Amino acid sequence: MGKQNRAVRIKNWSLGDINFIPEAPGTHNLPTEVPLANISENGIGLWIQDTRVYLAPGTNLKGNIELPGESFVTQLKVLRQHKYVIGCSFVDEDTALSHYLQTHFNVEEKANHLINVKGEFLAERDDGKPHWHTDGISELYYIESGSRITRYRLIYQKHEIYKYYNQPPDYKIEEVIHQLPIQIYDEFIRFINHINELPFGYRKEIKNDLDELCE
Repeated sequence: MGKQNRAVRIKNWSLGDINFIPEAPGTHNLPTEVPLANISENGIGLWIQDTRVYLAPGTNLKGNIELPGESFVTQLKVLRQHKYVIGCSFVDEDTALSHYLQTHFNVEEKANHLINVKGEFLAERDDGKPHWHTDGISELYYIESGSRITRYRLIYQKHEIYKYYNQPPDYKIEEVIHQLPIQIYDEFIRFINHINELPFGYRKEIKNDLDELCE
């Protein structure tokens, strides 16, 4: 049997106000609604801030997942608990929920599917170490020197942004687009948030640049 691809996991910063509503609040010290740390077609992560809550692996939970405009009745099986996140799998496959995730979180899915090209396959650069995340259509290419980005190229939905740092004062930064429509800006942010193995500081730096380009 061939190896199955792991379902795309949508992280909490893209979820907004999305919660799991337990069928029996108070059981296992669960509150009336539990925010999601992540969600995929295979399961969810429950974000628990009450240190009294502990759910042993194998524990079953019933309730509703409340998503924008939709509510899905579900049964969960606890897999593990790590600090404030309880990882759960869906007991039964829900094709309606899978379709919802594919429709509403397609940006995150594209970012998760980017391939992180290994350094030995990239040409050396004088100004630092190259990194390349790509699927052949969308990409993030950046040069790292020390613990900083010296320059990057970001392509998503045929929009391209090039940015150079620490150039002489008279150097004019060329950005292929000078302003981002708000809808594209939102998708860029979601895209950047879900590129695997992109350090937090670099992610934040690029998002700050996108803020400047947004209308």
